[in-house]
Amino acid sequence: MGRKRKQIAEFVARELGRRAVVYLRVSTEMQAMFGGGIEAQRDACAFYVQNRQYETVYTAIDEAESGSLEERPELLKAIELCMTGQVDVFVCYAVDRQAREVEIFQNVRKKFLQAGIRFETVRENMDFADPRNLLMGDIWAAFAAQDKRNTVERLYRGRRVRSKHDGRGSGPVPYGYRRLFVETDARGKAVWQIAVNEEEAKTIRLIFRLRRQGWTYRQVASELNQQEIASPYAGKKRKKPGLAPYSGKWTPGSVESVCRNEHLYETGERVWNKSNPDKKKKIFYVEDDEPVVAAERWPIILKKHGRKTAEQSA
Repeated sequence: MGRKRKQIAEFVARELGRRAVVYLRVSTEMQAMFGGGIEAQRDACAFYVQNRQYETVYTAIDEAESGSLEERPELLKAIELCMTGQVDVFVCYAVDRQAREVEIFQNVRKKFLQAGIRFETVRENMDFADPRNLLMGDIWAAFAAQDKRNTVERLYRGRRVRSKHDGRGSGPVPYGYRRLFVETDARGKAVWQIAVNEEEAKTIRLIFRLRRQGWTYRQVASELNQQEIASPYAGKKRKKPGLAPYSGKWTPGSVESVCRNEHLYETGERVWNKSNPDKKKKIFYVEDDEPVVAAERWPIILKKHGRKTAEQSA
């Protein structure tokens, strides 16, 4: 750092306050598990804070949290430190680490403006709470939002192409189904089809039948364990390293997760974005995909999710 820049940094730290909260974020569980994105951000922010002679009061880390969500645990804690006067500056690596939506970026910046908190990013090297940088902040936030939309679009198109080869698009094959090799295409890639796993399908039919009779999730889980039927999570590794694999026992939660896939088991069609009906995206399986259970409605299950059958609505 040049002598003049060092003098400026010393003046800013002395006159405007040097207490800093550093915010780090990665959006995928894989990044959170192996720490690649977090460590790179941490090193860059540490160098930035040292050069400006700040004192790091707290480092907030949101792992596997989307930048499109405003209610992130560690982000909220960092904002609370700012709003209660415990820090003077909010530091993060880049605008897109703080938010991937313009509205979220503007909401947080407004709070910092009102509280007199500096909002600095390492990559852009700006204080976005400075009134002179408001326009540039909006531009960078818009770039971050558009980059996210482009990424989502590429992933969606990739899943559609992949679904033609392996029948699933992304993620593991749902419980009750299995991958079935069909052929090798002209490019030498294996083409797979999703087919019913009959052993698991029997368990699914049993679950829905017991639920239709009024059994609770706990009662169903107990019955499955007594019959020594392995759960969908049997032998699978946990997300956090160092923990023992899942046991083969059914729990009320694992039974409920099967029941929530009612649409899949009735139609053979898997739906993404279930929480947002206006943005549903579907993985279209190959044409002859078949449902696991017959396409009929069970009032008990539908009632739990706040829906009614055609007979109830009449």
